Amino acid sequence: MGGLIVVAAALGCAATVHPPRNVSDSVEVFISDYGRHAGLVLPTEDGSYVEYAYGEWAWYAQGQMQWYRVFPVLFMNTPGTLGRQHYSEAYDKRQLLGVVLTHDLRSLHVERERCRQLRDRLDEAFDRHADRAVYRSDVNLTFVPHDTPYCLSHECTAAVADWLRALDCGVSGVSLVGELVPYRD
Repeated sequence: MGGLIVVAAALGCAATVHPPRNVSDSVEVFISDYGRHAGLVLPTEDGSYVEYAYGEWAWYAQGQMQWYRVFPVLFMNTPGTLGRQHYSEAYDKRQLLGVVLTHDLRSLHVERERCRQLRDRLDEAFDRHADRAVYRSDVNLTFVPHDTPYCLSHECTAAVADWLRALDCGVSGVSLVGELVPYRD
């Protein structure tokens, strides 16, 4: 029986991620766990990796994290952002943890073709707004505006849950801003 990954939300709710069953041509993908933020690290055909993250444009891309911005970020539709970073070498999980600025990486195996399709879709979304790219060295990501607004019901964990569904993973429960906690059965 395959492993499960639980997304434990800050508000006490959780979403459970069920890896796809019967994967014939698998690749290992990683959910990056930043504590109250999540991202997704996907392999490329040459063995390198690319990380994707979603968030609120001013907060995440521009670093405008003043206390008074919390209320509009949480309770209004604000511009979203897609972050991306290429890691040009092939890494194992331990080495990848050294270059991805995250607390932990949670792995699961998915179908290679679905992974390629998702990566292509995210790269298309990124490239559509590449002329407005902003790099933040403190998080080691380049950000572009995203077409989907950021709001409490569509924040980073919800975006990662959508991406995981595109990888044929089952996601059940509420996925609010939260930490990723592994669970193996």
